Amino acid sequence: EVKAPTDGYVVSVDCEGYGTAALLLGAGRNRKEDVIDPAAGILLTAKTGDAVREGQPIATLYTSREELLDGAEAKLLASTVIGDSKPAARPLIIGVVE
Repeated sequence: EVKAPTDGYVVSVDCEGYGTAALLLGAGRNRKEDVIDPAAGILLTAKTGDAVREGQPIATLYTSREELLDGAEAKLLASTVIGDSKPAARPLIIGVVE
């Protein structure tokens, strides 16, 4: 489990950073020869706007190789911004392409 380092609200997340964390766990490939670990992935338990308490799980990391957990956890935490105030709600649909 990846735990919130402080109390607050999940203000934003860096989606590319989350993808990199999943890649570090073995859920993707850097090169086409790389093997994908079907057991690897991330279960997010807190999303943007959610209130979190210090020590509360914000994600669970999965992999077949335990030595990969520390790097992926560090990347996920570095990609998560926790602040003091709840962020403004964003619209689900921002535009229509015709």
